[in-house]
Amino acid sequence: VPDGENGEFVARGFFVPLYAISDNTVLVSQDGVATVRKVIVSRQDSENAYITDGLQDGDIVILSKVNAGDKVKYNKK
Repeated sequence: VPDGENGEFVARGFFVPLYAISDNTVLVSQDGVATVRKVIVSRQDSENAYITDGLQDGDIVILSKVNAGDKVKYNKK
């Protein structure tokens, strides 16, 4: 990109806080139960990871401290 111009970035994945990822897995709410989902992290910075495989639109990634198998609730806002 020439100086003074902006580049465009088209995201085809999802940004997730690093603290929500453990051993390339995240917890998602599936039918009200915390479920482990394997993901592929393509990039990361000091706070966030860019996940390009393992999540779909509409998945609810759990950011709170829970264990796999726990029942979970969330508030739709």
